[in-house]
Amino acid sequence: MSPATASGLPLTAADHSLLSTLAQARTAPRHHAERAGIVLQLALGRSMREAATRLGLHPQRVRRCARRAAAVGAIRALDDLPRSGRPRQIMEAARLWLVG
Repeated sequence: MSPATASGLPLTAADHSLLSTLAQARTAPRHHAERAGIVLQLALGRSMREAATRLGLHPQRVRRCARRAAAVGAIRALDDLPRSGRPRQIMEAARLWLVG
């Protein structure tokens, strides 16, 4: 991935379809729609600056999303990366029992 573009971002037809749907969705989480739009713009061969201008975003946000998509893939880049910190001490089933 060059500093200006991420044209090496491969998308299958299924990925492109999913990202297009998410980018236009009104009920999807905002960050998913935003990141889907960024990945689509970059897959079309647009520069990071041009993608940022078209989407009304700061170029740094586009750069971060492009790095994430190159590292983990276009679809996995939509989700937040795991945060650092101590792992949970309580098991998921016990947590659900307490909460629910």
